[in-house]
Amino acid sequence: RFRRVIDALDEKPRWIHASNSAGIHRFDARFTMVRAGLSLYGYAGFDDEPVLRLATRVVSVKTVPAGSSVGYGRTWTASESRRIAVVALGYGDGYPWALSNRGWMWVGQTPCPVVGRVCMDVTMVDVTGAGDVAPGDPVTVFGGDGPDLGWLAEQAGTIPYEMLTRLTPRIRRVFESSL
Repeated sequence: RFRRVIDALDEKPRWIHASNSAGIHRFDARFTMVRAGLSLYGYAGFDDEPVLRLATRVVSVKTVPAGSSVGYGRTWTASESRRIAVVALGYGDGYPWALSNRGWMWVGQTPCPVVGRVCMDVTMVDVTGAGDVAPGDPVTVFGGDGPDLGWLAEQAGTIPYEMLTRLTPRIRRVFESSL
């Protein structure tokens, strides 16, 4: 239909656009412009290689005994003694509160579950099985060797677009080149 309308116009617009990332990959509907969006970051779901990784650091680590709760509202309780890391990232940075007790972050090469409620500035993760975790250790939130952004978005009840656009200016951007 869009092509028929364009073809029927006596005077063609200078810019004709009807393709987002999916349209670029699926259809020959490029016209004079496209909006690549998620494809630019490698998260369009078309065998793209993600180029954006969200990472942070461990702020502190504490062993909590069985029966201890973690976070606001005491929504998570340790069934046995656990090592909990406080990670410098929260909903004030754009990490969804909806990932409370359901998200995952990678500490080293180990997937570690988010425990308790995501706070404004920090999130707690259970690093019991991650070895000798210490303050300053790197944490991958998504991308790289960490959780898949699409999976995290699904866990948060949203879409990858929102996960990327909600990242606030509080997060330091580091640009790397392999050229």
